[in-house]
Amino acid sequence: MTALDQIDLQLLRLLRKDASVGHGQLAAELYLSPRTVRSRIQRLREAGVIRFTVCINREKAGFPAAADVVAQVEGNRVARIAEQIAQFPEVGYVAITTGSHDISIQVYGQSTDEIHRFVVEKLALVPGVIRTNTFVLFKIIEECSWAPPLLAEGGEKRKRGRRPSPSPPTPLPLPILGEGEGRSWGE
Repeated sequence: MTALDQIDLQLLRLLRKDASVGHGQLAAELYLSPRTVRSRIQRLREAGVIRFTVCINREKAGFPAAADVVAQVEGNRVARIAEQIAQFPEVGYVAITTGSHDISIQVYGQSTDEIHRFVVEKLALVPGVIRTNTFVLFKIIEECSWAPPLLAEGGEKRKRGRRPSPSPPTPLPLPILGEGEGRSWGE
C-alpha cells in the first residue's frame, strides 16, 4: 500500500474533478512546480493508486436506466461467478459482499425493460446463480466522484467526533451554489 500525504490527497481530488487539466494548472492550484506534479502523478500511476479512464454520462449516452442487483450464488463458486458476471456489457460494477447475498451488481440499460431482460435472460442463466433481487435506481445522485479524505493537521486522518484545529484555507476550489441550488432537510 502506498502512503499518501496531504499533497497527494489534494492532487487526487483535483484529478477526480477533471483529469484532463494540465500539469501547469494543477501546479498553480497546489502551489507546486509542474515537474513536481508530473512526478507525483507518475508515482501514483506506477503504484497503481490511479489510472486514467473516462466517466461516461450514462443518461446523455442513452442509458438512463440503472439498477442494483444482488445475487445469491453457490458458495464455492462466488469469485468465479462474480468474474463471469463482470464480463457482461450491461454491468457497471460487481462486488463480492457479506450478508444474505453474495454478489452486488450495478446494471445499466436504455430502459427498465432492458434491465429486466438482462436479469431474466442473462444473469439468471449463469450457472451457480441461485436467486437475484433487483432494485431499480430512480436517480443516482453522485457517480464517479469518490476521492480519499484529506488528512488533518499533523498528517493523520481526522478521528470521528473530534473537531480539527484551525488551519489556513486549502488551495482547493469550493463549489459555489447559485440561486435555487442546494436543498434543506425539510424539502
